[in-house]
Amino acid sequence: MQIFVTFTGPLRQAGPAALDLPEGTTLADACRRLAAAAAGDVRRHLLTADGTVEPSLLVAVNGIGVPPEDRPRRVLADGDDLLLMPPIAGG
Repeated sequence: MQIFVTFTGPLRQAGPAALDLPEGTTLADACRRLAAAAAGDVRRHLLTADGTVEPSLLVAVNGIGVPPEDRPRRVLADGDDLLLMPPIAGG
């Protein structure tokens, strides 16, 4: 199956991506795969030190937010649009 990934904020440099994944892949598995292929700071924005999806990361599938507790079991489907946005601070 193929999903489409949009990175925003500090992850924007990773650009949009199409990702081929096996059926039954969870959102957390997709984030781990993206982090493994990423360069620079992208990995630290996606995953914690223990390899779980960063809880402060805003994650939406097809425009609907996925809370941190649902990410390990949220199964993706062919054609899903995944949005990843780390928190942005400023002042």
